[in-house]
Amino acid sequence: MNGTLDQLPFLGHNNILECLHSSLKSERVGHAYVFVGQKDLGKTRLARYFLQCIACEDFSGVHPCQTCRACTALGKGIYADFYLLDRQTDVKTGKIKKNISVEQVKKLQSDLSQRSFYSRYKLILIHNAHTLSDSAANALLKSLEEPHKKTVFILLCQNEGSLPATVLSRCQIVRFHPVPTKLISRFLQEAGRDRKVSDHISKLSGGRAELAIQYYENPQKYEEYKEKVENFLNFLEIPIYKRIESFSFLKKTPSSEIAAEASGYVCIWMSVLRDIMLVRQNSEYHTRNYFMLEKIKKVSHRFTNKKLTELLQSLRAMLGMIDQNINIKLLFEEFLISI
Repeated sequence: MNGTLDQLPFLGHNNILECLHSSLKSERVGHAYVFVGQKDLGKTRLARYFLQCIACEDFSGVHPCQTCRACTALGKGIYADFYLLDRQTDVKTGKIKKNISVEQVKKLQSDLSQRSFYSRYKLILIHNAHTLSDSAANALLKSLEEPHKKTVFILLCQNEGSLPATVLSRCQIVRFHPVPTKLISRFLQEAGRDRKVSDHISKLSGGRAELAIQYYENPQKYEEYKEKVENFLNFLEIPIYKRIESFSFLKKTPSSEIAAEASGYVCIWMSVLRDIMLVRQNSEYHTRNYFMLEKIKKVSHRFTNKKLTELLQSLRAMLGMIDQNINIKLLFEEFLISI
């Protein structure tokens, strides 16, 4: 590591990198992988890096060369043998569709049946693989069971339980976990970042390196996060009808971005409730949102540990439902009433 931010997502994933590099050196690259782990752990960046290693015409055994035809084309987003699959946007409503459709998978299969442009591997990256419709998953299963020669699939999802067992059984599962926040802070400092800022960002990231990069490169996002934490703590002290009146982000958010924005709020609220539980257990040192510690202490008496556990379970369930494009506004209203 030379300390550049684009390498930060690889931090703490050395075992994964070593395993993938070993498969390349021994020429035993699997035909399908599932990269599993919560958002912003670096799954997408590492998946793209691995696919570039596979495509590289002069792979050193450690890094892609960055200069061959394949590396240059991938860097520009014009590599003809790379296929990206994700939910599409409905042209009529502007909303992201609920599922990856069977038509998308069949189109992919048709493309894969054609001759390779580079006479090397065909590379497929599937974002939000858990949103494959039942028919799409069944169609994809055929490709996983009888893969074309020199074809590599990488499916990305947050929870392996959200994928059909039949699909999982045909893939190698690679699990990503949050890395120690001290590692992220040390990395940022070694890259020349201020120690105090590095400590703040690493703690707020919760071990998610991609999120740490976002906070560092976009100070406004960092400030918006702190504002959302404060707003949620304020919600906890006002009457129910005022909570719903105050929570109006859905009206201001473009329809195509509502799901992502809603998931962000849920993750922030989970971190606040976790901090309240830690304060109740006299473990305030481990709180993530320590910049609001006094406020957290003030509201902590309003909850029992049992109630906090129930609320956290509700929020985890909401994350799954948001992905299914159900009525997000109603979801949030019901949760705010239940607090």
